[in-house]
Amino acid sequence: LEYRKYIWYNILNKTWGGTAMSRIRKRIAVFMAQPESAYQIELMHGINSEAFRLDYDVLLFSTFLKQGGNAEFQIGEKEIFKLPNPELFDAIIVVPDLIQIQGALEYIENNIIAGFEGPVIYVNCHDSGRLCVYEQSDEDFEMLAEHLCSVHGCRRFAVMLGPEGHDHSVSRLKSLKKALSKRNIEISGEDIYYGDFWYNKGEETAEKILSKRSLPDAVMCISDIMAISLVRAFEKRGLSVPGDIIVTGYDSNGSTSDEPYCVTSVSINNVSMGISAVRAAVQRADMEFPKASSKGKLIFSNTCGCPTNVPKRLVSLWKKPYSAYDESSDFHSGFNFMNEVLIGSADLWDMLWKIKFYSYYIKGCSNICLCLCDTFHKLEKGEDIDECKFGYSDTIYPCLDLTDKDIVDLDRSFSRNILYPKLFEPHEKPCSYYFAPLHFNSTTFGYAVIENNDPEKSVCCYLSQWIRNCTIALESLKRQLRLRILYRKFEESTIMDLSTGLYSRNGFNLYSVGMLEKAGRLSARFVLILSDINCLKYINDKFGHTEGDKAIQTSAEIFRINTEIPGSYDERNFRIGGDEFVKIMIGSISDVEINCHIEKMQKRLERFNSESNLPYPIYLSTGYYAVTPSSSDTVDSILSEADRRMFKNKQDIKSRTGFDFKRI
Repeated sequence: LEYRKYIWYNILNKTWGGTAMSRIRKRIAVFMAQPESAYQIELMHGINSEAFRLDYDVLLFSTFLKQGGNAEFQIGEKEIFKLPNPELFDAIIVVPDLIQIQGALEYIENNIIAGFEGPVIYVNCHDSGRLCVYEQSDEDFEMLAEHLCSVHGCRRFAVMLGPEGHDHSVSRLKSLKKALSKRNIEISGEDIYYGDFWYNKGEETAEKILSKRSLPDAVMCISDIMAISLVRAFEKRGLSVPGDIIVTGYDSNGSTSDEPYCVTSVSINNVSMGISAVRAAVQRADMEFPKASSKGKLIFSNTCGCPTNVPKRLVSLWKKPYSAYDESSDFHSGFNFMNEVLIGSADLWDMLWKIKFYSYYIKGCSNICLCLCDTFHKLEKGEDIDECKFGYSDTIYPCLDLTDKDIVDLDRSFSRNILYPKLFEPHEKPCSYYFAPLHFNSTTFGYAVIENNDPEKSVCCYLSQWIRNCTIALESLKRQLRLRILYRKFEESTIMDLSTGLYSRNGFNLYSVGMLEKAGRLSARFVLILSDINCLKYINDKFGHTEGDKAIQTSAEIFRINTEIPGSYDERNFRIGGDEFVKIMIGSISDVEINCHIEKMQKRLERFNSESNLPYPIYLSTGYYAVTPSSSDTVDSILSEADRRMFKNKQDIKSRTGFDFKRI
């Protein structure tokens, strides 16, 4: 049904254009990582705001990790990039610099982009063979150079780049040199040092700078993190920053540092870059776009000696007093027992309702939907699964949807190719759909869809930890359900007869007394039917035990035929000896119905004998005893009475059939 709906809506949209309320919007797919970080938040703000203005939906596919983590966790993370169906997209935006989990970017390019016919835009990438948008760093480094030269009188500079040959190293060095050359300042090769965009190269660079005969006036680093590592290394060696040397950074937004806004830097206009990416993706010749400023903002801090101009709002977010984390409303509060509560869930239904309760932690979205693979549906039906299963099932279950009336629904499902049914439902305003992976290490449970119809709102900073709590609980539930299945199988192996599939003598001992007591409590009839095979010893001796086993299995198949008596509501079959079978039933069952069932069983046996061409017939002697139990009735007494009646039936069969044990 959902797939037909998808086809119908796309016909309306792409063939006739539809009506204002039935038309399904065009979609821009975005691929990135770590959407909770400041750079990504700003970029998505630009993408969403411009896409919404142009009446496009946005589909964001992102891992929580940019890189790192254990290998199994990375496998589960990058599965989210195997989810998209490129047939549903009208344009694609990729942020390749962020997708650093091994093999992830290659998969996107080879399996999604390679066959895609629409525009593909790369963000912050300097590849002449691709459609790219990137930061306009000329104006930014012009501001920084003007400040250092005019305000602080700097004339001699050193530069700390990222890895040699990296796009950002090349482009930012070019802009930096251009800004300084306007002031008749040249950067020599010996004053250029290569870093790693992280904290690891500060010590090495500091040693190299200090080994020179004189210090530069300032070191311009092309990322804040490298600037921080260099400041630490200088101060460790007794240098004062900015007293002895000025250090500046670049790309300031607090996205990757535990010390944001603590170096003089330039805050890049990432919102503008997101807007430019959408405009490049849309490629609308009929639309005149308003000019979007790409110029960043100069951020002053203590590494150049100027009074800070960082907004107090950001400073208060940077250094939060410890007591703030004790507030009960904070996700990291000591009062947050989400993990314990979810892991204590009895089943999936119970867990989803508890997850719904803890959804109040997630701000900045209009809806959350948890779309699960068929893992838990299989487990709760008693089917075991592959312990190392990863990848998405063909059928997806939107089990928890906070905007739906029922909220928790384990029965609805849709085809994975659709991604999310709401994409094909008419919606008045454009919407952003963030597809986030649900996995425990390499085991994929499904994905979360976070809806947002307000471009001013960003991904909640607690989302990744909230989802990890959910996936840890799902893994715990998966293990519990698998243990129950294994326990049931072990239990069945001790009470089941593997040859016939009936309960064994152990099963009879385990269940028969309870069924008798149940019949007594309910004032129902307890019916015990006993059968055994006539002359099994003769068959074994004359034709071998293989034939004897076949006779047992054939007899068991016929004996286990369901009675189909309307008044019977509990029925079990047992093999209590080599050739003896017992059927126990509870309910409002008449003697006429019992005899009809036995007669039906005998007729099936007669038909088998006539069609089998075996050199021997199979006969079952049968007797039954039915009673509404009183305190004096026991299983043994009922079995004895049924055995007495069965023996009489055995004599009748011998007399009626003239069966000669010795015949061939």
